[in-house]
Formats: sequence, C-alpha cells, structure tokens
Amino acid sequence: MARLILIFVCLALTCERGYALEPSHRLSQYGHSVWKVQDGALPAVPEAMAHGIDGYLWIGTTWGLLRFDGVRFVPWTSAHGEQFASKYITSLLATDDGSLWIGSILGLDRLRDGRLTRISTGPGLVLKIQVGRDGRVWAVQGNPSPIERSLCVVQDDRLQCPAPLPGLDLSANSCCTHGLAQGPDGSLWVGADMALLNWRDGKTDVIRPAALEANRGMGGISAIVATRRGDLWVGMNTPGHEGGLQRVVDGKLQPLLSPELDSSALMIYTLFVDSHDALWVGTGDQGLLRIHGDRVERFRSSDGLSSDTVLRIYEDREGNVWVATTRGLDRFRDLEVVTYTTREGLSSDGVGAVLPRADGSIWIGTIGGLNVLRDGEITTVDAPHRIRNAQITSMLEDAAGRVWIGVEQSMMLYDGSKFTPVADAEGRPPGLVVGLAQDQDRNVWMEAITPHRLMRVAGSKVREQFPAPDIPAARKVAADPAGGIWLGLVSGDLAHFRNGRLDVLSYAEINPTVQDRRVNQLLVQQDGAVLGATEFGLIEAQAGKRRTLTHANGLPCERTFSMLFDAAEDLWLYLECGLVRIRKSELAAWRADPSRRVAVRLFDTLYGSLTSRVPFTPEAARARDGRLWFASANGLQMIDPARADRGDFVPPVHIEAILADRKSYSMGSQLQLPPLTRDIELAYTAPGLALPQKLTFRYRLEGYDEHWQEVGARRQAFYNDLPPGDYRFHVTACTQDGACNAQGATVAFAVLPAFHQTPWFSVIVALAAAALLWALFAWRLRQVAVRLRSRLEASLEERERIARELHDTFLQSVQGLMLKFQSAMEKIPVGEPARHIMEQALERADEVMVEGRTRVTALRRSTQGRHDFTAAIRMLTERVAEDAKGDVRLSVEGEPRMLHPVVGEEAQRILTEALNNTLRHANARNIHIGIIYSRREFVVRLVDDGRGFDVEVLKVAAADGHWGLAGMRERARKIQAQLEIASKPDAGTSIELRVRASIAYATERRERRSAH
Repeated sequence: MARLILIFVCLALTCERGYALEPSHRLSQYGHSVWKVQDGALPAVPEAMAHGIDGYLWIGTTWGLLRFDGVRFVPWTSAHGEQFASKYITSLLATDDGSLWIGSILGLDRLRDGRLTRISTGPGLVLKIQVGRDGRVWAVQGNPSPIERSLCVVQDDRLQCPAPLPGLDLSANSCCTHGLAQGPDGSLWVGADMALLNWRDGKTDVIRPAALEANRGMGGISAIVATRRGDLWVGMNTPGHEGGLQRVVDGKLQPLLSPELDSSALMIYTLFVDSHDALWVGTGDQGLLRIHGDRVERFRSSDGLSSDTVLRIYEDREGNVWVATTRGLDRFRDLEVVTYTTREGLSSDGVGAVLPRADGSIWIGTIGGLNVLRDGEITTVDAPHRIRNAQITSMLEDAAGRVWIGVEQSMMLYDGSKFTPVADAEGRPPGLVVGLAQDQDRNVWMEAITPHRLMRVAGSKVREQFPAPDIPAARKVAADPAGGIWLGLVSGDLAHFRNGRLDVLSYAEINPTVQDRRVNQLLVQQDGAVLGATEFGLIEAQAGKRRTLTHANGLPCERTFSMLFDAAEDLWLYLECGLVRIRKSELAAWRADPSRRVAVRLFDTLYGSLTSRVPFTPEAARARDGRLWFASANGLQMIDPARADRGDFVPPVHIEAILADRKSYSMGSQLQLPPLTRDIELAYTAPGLALPQKLTFRYRLEGYDEHWQEVGARRQAFYNDLPPGDYRFHVTACTQDGACNAQGATVAFAVLPAFHQTPWFSVIVALAAAALLWALFAWRLRQVAVRLRSRLEASLEERERIARELHDTFLQSVQGLMLKFQSAMEKIPVGEPARHIMEQALERADEVMVEGRTRVTALRRSTQGRHDFTAAIRMLTERVAEDAKGDVRLSVEGEPRMLHPVVGEEAQRILTEALNNTLRHANARNIHIGIIYSRREFVVRLVDDGRGFDVEVLKVAAADGHWGLAGMRERARKIQAQLEIASKPDAGTSIELRVRASIAYATERRERRSAH
C-alpha cells in the first residue's frame, strides 16, 4: 500500500488491423506520462476500472474509489456522508442505467445519482461483477474465512446468494473464483478452483484442467471471456498441461501454440476482449499480450509497461484500453497517425521517398536502402548492393509500370525483373536526383542538385540537359496536364517550362526574412492550379494569379514539407508542427478570398505525428486504398482519412465544485452563498479520456456576464465581489473539430445580501434621507417663518411707533395750536369777518383732529393680536349681502384661531378687494366665502359663478386700470402666502389664499403682548 506507484500512459499506434500489429516492440518508441504517489494522483494500487455514462473513468483501488476525467484523479466522497462497505475495492461495473456497482472485500454497493446504496450487508469478498444478456447483475462473492464462494445475482437491490440456478452445484468443485462469463449460446461459464463449469438449461458440464488437478486447489481459474467470433478463452493462474491460457473447443482445452508463444506456460491474472474482438491477456510475471487472429503482441516492463504483473484490463467508451498493474496504470490509445521505423523493419528511420505501387505495395526509400511494405510486413528489396544500403532520394512509377529510383548520385530503373542504371548524355551518373515527374508526352524529367540541372529522359536515355543558370536551380518537378512541367525553385518561386520557354512566378515579397526559401514539393491539379509547399507556407498559382496560405490565414505553423489531396479532395499538409487537413470547402473559400482565415484540423504529436527533424527530400503519396503516406526524417508516417473522420468523442460536462472564500459548498437547487462573499471559484470538467488536452471550454454567468467567455482548456471559473442576486452558471465543451456539447452543464446559486444590501435597508435609508430632507426643509421653513415674523413684528412696532408719535407729538401740537387760535378768535369781536374765518378754520381743525385720532386708533387696532378674523369677515359678508344681487354665503372649517395682526389685516384686505370685484363685475348669482383653519395652513377662498374673465389679464395686471389684482398679489407676497386665481369667461372665478400655519397664526407671546 505504501509503495511508490508509477502510472504510464502508453500510446500504442495502429496499423491495417486496428492496433499496432506488426512487431512486438511498438510501445517503447512512444513517450509516456507518469503520475507519482507524492503528486496526489493515484494513492494506491488500482484493482478495478469502469467507464460510466457520466464520462468519468472510475478506478477502484486498495484505498478507495477514484474518478478520472483525463486530467485529474479525484477521490470520491459522498455529499450525504455515506460510506462504502470497505475502501478496499476489488471490482467495478458501470451499467447503462447510470449505476456504478462497487465490489469490495466486505460487500457490494451501488452508486447512482450521487447516492450510495448498500446491496449486500454481510461480510463477503466480491471478486467479480458482470451484467448478463438479460440485464441482470451477477457477482462472485466469498468469505475469506473460511474460504467460501458463491455465485450471486442482484434482485430488488439485494444480493441473492447463491443465485437461483437449478442444477448448478459449486460445492463439489471447491470454491468459485474470478471466472464468470456468458457464452454466445447464452450458457453460463463459471470458473472454480479445480474445474470449469458450463451451466445451461438446468444442466452442468464440468471440465477439469489437468494443471488444476495437479495443483490441488492452490491456483484456480482466474478469468473467462468469450469473443464475438464465438471463441471461449479460459485463464488460469497455474501454468502447465491444460493450464495457463486455454481455448475451449468442443468441450476440450487447447493452448495457443506458435514459434513465439506457448500459452499454457503463462500465469494468467486477467483476460479482456476489446471492441476489435482482440484478446488482451494479463499475466502474473510476463507482462501483457494481445492476440488478434494469428498475430500475437507482447508488452513488458522493458517495453515501457509499468509492471510485468497485470491485474486488470478495461476498454472505455472512447476506445482507450487501460491496463492496471501492481505499479500503475497504462493507457493504450488507437492513434490516427502510424509511424514506421527501424523497429518495424525499415532499413533506417530517415525516409526520403515513398511510392505506392499499382499492386498495393508501398515502396519506401530510406537513407539506408529500399524497403517494401506488403500485407503488413516490411521487407528489404532484393537489389544490387549499391541500392541495398544506399540513400534513396526519389522514386517514380511511370506509365509503363517501371520504377525510377534515385540512389545517391545515380539513377536506377527497375522493370520488374532487374535494375538498370540510367546515365546522363555524357554517360555519367546524373547526380543526386531529388525530383522526378513524367509529362503528357511520356518524358521523364529529373531534377538533380549535384550539380543543379534539369534533364529530360526519353525511353531510358537522357535526351536533353538544362544546367543552371539556364534553368534556375529547383528542388521539385511536376507534370502539367496542359503540357510542359512545373518547377519548384530553391528561391521559393514557381516556374513553368515548355518547349524551351521558361515563365517564372515570383513570391519574393512573401516573408522575405526567411533564408531557406526552397519549394519542398509541387502539386498540379487538373484545373491548372499549382501548389507549392515552401518554408514560408503554401503558395499557389492559377491562371496568372498568385495566392499564399500562411500563419495569417490560419496555419498553425508555416514550414511545409509536403502535401497531397485525399479521395475527398481535402488538402493535407505535412507541417513542422504536424499534419493539417484543410477541407475542400475551406480551400475553395480561400481561393475566392486569399485574405480569409481557413479552418484547419491539426494532427500533432498527441495524434502520433512526429516532426522533430526536417526530411532531406520530403515526399508524400496517396495509396490506392486512400491512405496517405508522408516521408520524414523520423520514419514513414501514415494516416487513413476515413479513420481520421471518425469524429472526436464529445464528453458530457460536469460542474464538480463551488468554492466561496475557500469553503466548499454542495451543489443543489437552493444553493445560497453567505453575504459579502468575495471570491467564488467554480470547478468544471468534461471527462475526455483520449485527448483531454484538445478540449476547450466556454462559460457564462447569467446575471453577470453579457457574453460567453472563451477560456481554452482552463477548467476553473473565478468571480470576485459578485453583488447579491440570483445567478446561473453555464459551461460547455468543444473538441478540436468544433463538435460541442452545447447543452453543457448548469448550476444556479444565489449570493445572499448583507443587511445593508437588502431592499429593507434601502427603504430605511430612503426614509431616513427623506426624513432628513424634510427636517432640513422644515428647518428652512422655520427660518423663513422666523424672518417673516421678524419683519411682521418690525412692521407692527413701526405702526405702534407711528401711532405714538402721531398721538404724542403731532396731534398734541395741533391741539395746542388750536387752543391758541381759539384764544385769538375770542379776542376778535363778534360779527367781524375775521372771526368768522377763524371759526371756520377751527372747525376744519377739529375735523382734522378727529380724522387723525381715527387714524391713530386704526394703527393701534392693526397691531392688536386679538383680531377676530372670522367675526370681521362675517360682518363684511352680512353688510354686502344686503346690497348683493345674489346669494352670499360664509363657511368656516376647523377651530377658529387668532391670526397674526398683519396676516389678518392683509388677508381681510385681499378678501375685501376680491369681494368688491365680484360685486362690481361678476354679476354672480352665488358667492361662497370659505375660511379653513388647519394645522398646516390657513386658507381663505372666494368662489362665484359669475361671468369670469380671461386669466391672461393677470400678466398685464396694471393695464386698463386693473390695479386691484396686482395689489392683491403684492399683499400676498408680503405675508409669504400663495394666491391662486382661476377664471374662464362664463365659468366663474375662484380666488384662494394659502398661508402657512407658522406664519398665519398668532403666537402666545404676541397674544400676551396684545392683551396688555
């Protein structure tokens, strides 16, 4: 348990029949990824695996249950506090209903929809779980002490042991082990310690392997599997006669015998049949074997396997085969790009030429000789010594079926029976030929680089030679269907040569900083388009138009080695960073708009492509079966476009966790995060087990994000200081091909508000603000009222002063003058005219004194606070009612209060003026005077039903002698009152005076003062 566990993810390439079937040393040539215990990836030995419909790879270990999304191993824990029967998990089974059946050393559990259900409650070691064709779940269970095994079936969420199988008796054959399988005919095969039992229709047949009889129960049948072809394989952990790996044929056991393998000598721990109907064999000390037909592959720790002791083998829904060993977990993946090197039989890893022949064979020219791939086998061509170990630089099969082979500094012609050297016009070797083509006239053109020259061959002899600089130095030559040939020049330009005429199309302005500008390969299409693979991208010429496809157009990198079209007319480019496919439609769109970015699919090292070194003479070719072959310095690479189109698996998307301020929360329909949450992290994933690096994600937080956020391969979302509210997080995943899980995954949550973030707090703040504003307004009103009262009080005091002065000075002085005039008059005899004049003057003086005293009395009265406004208006109403033509009424609302003397006087004068106007001009039938005493204001209102007038006259109040209205407004402004006058012709008139209570009513101080 405490040992260090290395997990090797091993990438095994495929050939014609699915997985890598040629030599048995395929594993060691590819890199592997290692997870160590101290990294927290896999804490214990893997014992069982299952791929659920949720996309996760579930791994049962001696420590517990893990789930793997292709990137991270995460221990499973129940959100509801449930526990497994035991953390030592021995078997797993994922069924289509979403259940994960978990067998342990103490029983059986079922995990579905996040809830764990105990199926068996008693102690019992669950060795194997399997689903039958009828959908029932079977289990092999046993108690370790005493050793006792039972074949059980799950019914009504309970494990029924033994299963109700009449006629099946295990007791006579010791105990049942891991062996359990259902044959093609529906029969049940059960492995026991010393026998193999076949139960069908209530009858049991027994096969007793000799190796188990000799071993007396110390071993046993460890595994039983049935292939779709109908083969039944039995694995025993005891080697020997009828032991090891055996196939059941007509009720008898037969080992697999070949020059490389005797299957009876193996110690078998586990067996598995994959989706290709190949048998995978896990041994106790000899690693892993894969048997497909009569072909056997072996992988051991020396080949990169994590251990030679294989415990379990499992194939997931994406086609990955997982191998659990005592030291880790290995993954075998069916790659799109297959590479052939010296391990497969090539003379050298450096491949300079590839030629698919009409007979279906693939001729491969390496820097160490010529090889042929036929029926999955690579052999060396039986050729003269100069070809056998020499560098092959170019190859061509002409219209006659002859093969032209550039061999170092010479050219060889193979006619099917012998190799003949081809000399130049002087009878010497033509040099290092890097380009070959046959034109419409059946001339073979050769381009050599030592020295640089172009040669035309007719028959088998060089007829013409065009040395540089007559013909610019080139690297590749291709025939033009319209006649002549095209040359790919070392300058990066294209040239057309026909009948001695040379036309050059220059691309010097394209990326001029590139030093090596050679054209690595040419393709000429039937429509006349010429494509060149260059060091600075793809170039094309068509009908005099030049186009370039570079990084700016969407290429992942620009250095292009070779290219070719597949059967669907999609273009494949062999770039420095891998193989790239450009769809026919994308290519047409680029030709219509050369500035367009094209959509490409990159097959990089994750798909098996190897491009670490530049090939000397890069070439590519398409075989008759549609497969594409690319020469490289690391070997010959092949891709089948039909298999590349199988489409990437689009995994489901899961939101795994929500962390708020570093605290984890369980996701539910009512998830609520606490107030003032600052940092929120959402962890999500899409379990892609084959190519998790190629998955990209985008997400959006509804209620916060306006647009989708494209985040690439990142699997966390971060939000800070979200305001309170309801949110919905939505995440989706897409593959490199653009296939997306549009539904994705969602989770809703709410951030609760703090008290100061609640609507109630806002209401309280609004009310407090309103109260404060009202207090400020009231304070301002009080200030205004105080200032107004101060002015009114000053006015009253001024009136009192004037009254005193008039009484104490003026009237007294006038009275003294009158007394003197009286004395003077009495001295004038009666009857004198002067006496009469003096008497008249004294009478006039008496009238002035009376008027003066009246005025002083009026001033005195105007300063008295006990002026009864209601009584005064009632007297006024009664007086005018006697002479009015209509009905004059007075109404009083509220408790009458004493008015401030100035307010009362001004209000009375305004009302008197309004009433006089009504009596003189309105011709009203009804006049209503209303007085309202309220706590907030004092209101005086006069309403009549007279003929009214145009209110526009108010704007020119002084016009035509209308000084009364202006005077009324002046008096209203004097006491800070609101005067509203509303009238329309023939609609009556309404005059209303409103005075705030703080101004209108007399204070106690004023009343007390007036009383004195």
